[in-house]
Amino acid sequence: MKNTSTDQKGCCPTLDPKQLCEVMHFNYRLNYRPESETFREFANFPVGIEVKFSFTYKRCPGGLLQGDLVYTNTLLPGEIVRLFTSDRRTTFTLDTSTAAANRNVQSSEESFQAQQMSDSMFDFTSKDSQNSSYTNKAHVDGHGDAGVDILGFGGEANMSGNFNSSGTSSFANELNQHAQSKQNETAMSTRKASSVSVGEVQTRAHTETSSEDHYESSSREFKNPNHCHAITFLFYQIDKSYTITFSLDAITIRVYNSQLDNARISPTPFTPSDGIGILSTHVLATDAQKFSPAADATTNAARGLFINPAFFNQEQQPLPQAVIQKVTDIVKNELVQVGLLNKDGSVSDSAQKQYGFSSSMALPTPGIMVKGCIDDCDICEDDVHQALKLDLENKQLQNQLLKRQIDLLDKSQEYRCCPEATVETE
Repeated sequence: MKNTSTDQKGCCPTLDPKQLCEVMHFNYRLNYRPESETFREFANFPVGIEVKFSFTYKRCPGGLLQGDLVYTNTLLPGEIVRLFTSDRRTTFTLDTSTAAANRNVQSSEESFQAQQMSDSMFDFTSKDSQNSSYTNKAHVDGHGDAGVDILGFGGEANMSGNFNSSGTSSFANELNQHAQSKQNETAMSTRKASSVSVGEVQTRAHTETSSEDHYESSSREFKNPNHCHAITFLFYQIDKSYTITFSLDAITIRVYNSQLDNARISPTPFTPSDGIGILSTHVLATDAQKFSPAADATTNAARGLFINPAFFNQEQQPLPQAVIQKVTDIVKNELVQVGLLNKDGSVSDSAQKQYGFSSSMALPTPGIMVKGCIDDCDICEDDVHQALKLDLENKQLQNQLLKRQIDLLDKSQEYRCCPEATVETE
C-alpha cells in the first residue's frame, strides 16, 4: 500500500484507492466415530476424535453503483424548496437556549451486515441421520441481536453428537446452503434497515421546545431557474458493490484422550445478550459500579471460563503417539473416500467447489446522488417567449452600450493617467 505524503509541496495526502478485503473465520468442531473395522482395535483406549471444519468468509469491496430511487421532486418555473434528509444513522439536535444545532452520524452498513452474518452462522440447529449405528445430531445456540460487538465477528462452535464420514459430509453441505441463504438475508435486511427519507420543508413555524426541527436540519435549497420548463430532481442512493467468497480452507483431525482433554484452545463463549449496552463515555471514573477487571476475573473463574489447575489429573496419561497416528490415518482414509480430503490431508478440489460459493452483493451507503431532468413540455405562450426575447435583446444592447462607453473613455484625455507626449518644433 502506498504511503501518504503530507509534505509542504503537496497540500493533500496521496491516498491509495485500493481497498483491502475483510475476512471472518468460522470453525466447527464435530465429534467423529469411525466406521472402519480397524478402529475396534482401540476399543480399550479412551479415544476421542474431533474433526474441525475451518471456513473463511471474505468480503472484498468493489466500485460504486446507482442504487434505488429515494425521492423525486418536480419544481415549476421559478419555484424554490428546502429539503431535508433523515435516516437511522443521523440525528439532528437543536438547542433553543443557545441556538446551537448539530448533526450526528453513526454506524455503517458494512459493520451491520458483518455482524448479522457472524451471528447467523452460529444461530442454527442441524440434524442428520444415517442408516449406521450412530445418530448424527448437532445443535448450536447463538445470539441474533443486531448490535455491533468489536470482537464479535467470526468464532467457532462445538457440535454435539457423533458424526461418521457420511454425516460429516452432509453437515458441510448443509452448512454451505445455510451460509448462502444467510448471505442473501443479511444483504436484504441491511438494505431494509438503511432506508433514507428525503422530505420538503413547507413551513417555517415550529415548536421552540422541540429537539427535532426539520427547517434547521434542511441542508439543501433547490431552485428552478427556467421560465417555461419544469425540472424534476431525482434522488438516488449510492450503493457499493462487494464480492463474497465462502470457502472451506482446512479440515483438521485431532485425536485425544477423552478422559483428559486439556489440549484444545476455544474462545470464551458468548454471554446472553439483552440488547442493552453501556457506553464508556457515560461511565465516570469515580463511579463505584464501574467495570472492575479483578471482580470480573473472579466471576469468570467461578463460571469456569478460566483454566483451573485442579482440573488436571496427574494420574491420567495421554494416548500413545502410535495410537494417535493410527487413529488419525483411519479417519483420514474415511474422509478421503467421501471426497473431503486428499491423501496429503489437504481439502480436495471437489470439496472446495461443493462446500464453497462466490457471489456478489450491493450495500447502500450514506451518499445520495441527485440528477436533474428538464421537462420537454413548454408551458409559455408566444407572447411570453417574445417578451423573453426582447428582454435578452435589451440586455445585449446595454452591454454593447457599456462596451462603447469604455472605448470612448479610453480615448478621452480626462481619464488618462498621463498626458500624451508633445513633440517640440524648432
